[in-house]
Amino acid sequence: MYNNQFEISVVIPVYNSSATLSTLVFKIEQVMKSLHLKYEVILVDDASTDNSWEIINTLCNETKRIKAILLAMNNGQWVAALAGMSIASGQYIVTIDDDLEYDPKDIAKLYERIKKKPFKVVFGIAKEKYPKQGKVKLFALWRNKMINFIWCKPVTDSFKILTRDVVFNGDTFLPDRLFEAFINHRLPYNFWGYCDVSFSKRIYGESNHSFIKKAQLFCEFSVHFFRFSLKTFLSIITFALISFFSIIAFKGTASFIPYASIFAGVCLLVIIVLQYLKGRKLFHFSIAKEINTV
Repeated sequence: MYNNQFEISVVIPVYNSSATLSTLVFKIEQVMKSLHLKYEVILVDDASTDNSWEIINTLCNETKRIKAILLAMNNGQWVAALAGMSIASGQYIVTIDDDLEYDPKDIAKLYERIKKKPFKVVFGIAKEKYPKQGKVKLFALWRNKMINFIWCKPVTDSFKILTRDVVFNGDTFLPDRLFEAFINHRLPYNFWGYCDVSFSKRIYGESNHSFIKKAQLFCEFSVHFFRFSLKTFLSIITFALISFFSIIAFKGTASFIPYASIFAGVCLLVIIVLQYLKGRKLFHFSIAKEINTV
């Protein structure tokens, strides 16, 4: 139950991060102490296969300000983040990754930004993120723009701060889908803010997202973000026109009719399926263990 005890709740989705957890929590505590704020740290173990849960137990025993939940099965970073948000007590909620790529010191920047402006959510955007991940920056930015266009959403990232009323109505947790999709449907864009943050190359481990996993996430996210609107309709029409002229250019007019019919049928089927899934509750998880959550 919300009792206005904490100013900030820091939510950390955890998966096989035993090498970074203690350092990350220590750095977060140093930042919170420097800001002189009442805070809590919520660690959400997404069914790790290493000894992350044992380290989390140790950290929780050191202070009641650290809460933890162990999910019964691996759900992915975005669901784990929402699971942590659902038990947060802070007036503001921060989410940060567990791998130390984002600097906890920048939580102060996010907090200052959301306090000074009438924003409900502020995303930390790192300009050097992709080069330090070994990716081609121009290609990564182009890819993100295309994905954001398809999903009809602005730029987002996992490092962010939001006001409690975005995800809670009293004690009722509101999101029924991934956070970015939820606020994309619920929160006008003039309440979205951004802040420059730093980014460091990953020291321990590797990303858990293989190509197949990324493709799966893209499909799942498409369902979560789907909102049939004029923009969605125009996006489909634009894609159809590009396909039309491409087929004419390479196959000739006579070949267009069967291809166009198949394409139109697929688009219609996709819209029907997405419209059906839109009404379903897509966010759910099961908790196996809890520490300091009561």
